[in-house]
Amino acid sequence: MSKQVITDWTYDHLVKQYSDFLVVCLHTICYYRNLYDRTYFSLARVYSCPVQRCKHPILVEYINSVVSSIAEELRKCLVERINVVIMSSQDVPLERFVFDVSMLPEVSPEDLFVPFRDTEYQAGQLDAQFRAAIMKLALVETKLGPVPNGKSPNQAQHHHFDSSDCTFVVQIELRRNKSSKVRATTSWVEAEERETTSRGQTTIPLRRIGFGPIKLDSWVEETQSKLKLPAKNDSNSSGDQTMSF
Repeated sequence: MSKQVITDWTYDHLVKQYSDFLVVCLHTICYYRNLYDRTYFSLARVYSCPVQRCKHPILVEYINSVVSSIAEELRKCLVERINVVIMSSQDVPLERFVFDVSMLPEVSPEDLFVPFRDTEYQAGQLDAQFRAAIMKLALVETKLGPVPNGKSPNQAQHHHFDSSDCTFVVQIELRRNKSSKVRATTSWVEAEERETTSRGQTTIPLRRIGFGPIKLDSWVEETQSKLKLPAKNDSNSSGDQTMSF
């Protein structure tokens, strides 16, 4: 039986696919970095592989809201990188999961639904790339020191989910000369300097995805602050024009 070949790949379709992937990544990070009690998670199957999904409505709603806001900025071609930063109880960056989208094509609003030229892919090929990335993300805990265990997502405050010892924030780094276009939105605020200036001491590659119009990269950074922690290790942060959700 011949494999289905899909040719109507549009930028909007690309954003939807990547947004779904980001949702899975955020759930995976929350689980494997022990930001919340693991009893709040259950096993699911995405991209034909087992993944951990949070079942607490507050955290689920937050993740969906964040990714929806990211997708909105991706459609405007404003985003260079997406950062998931794990912060200590003193708001010191410990780890920084970086999703680099700077190589995504820039398209005008009227071309969002126009198929890319000379682009064909077989159904399931992109899922295979995302599956490999999620599996690599799940294994990263073997290379990182532990973070302080969190508590219930009921402790969520506004756009931050606070645990007993750490918090995570989601940031977008903007393409050059794009910051003014994002400041007009209500969901994103300019990140505090302490959230962005602690450069990673170590960098661990995650997965590079190159597929048709998609050129994506991802890695984890651990900060010097985390490496100095006694037994409560965790990673990172950085950025020029950076907005937090």
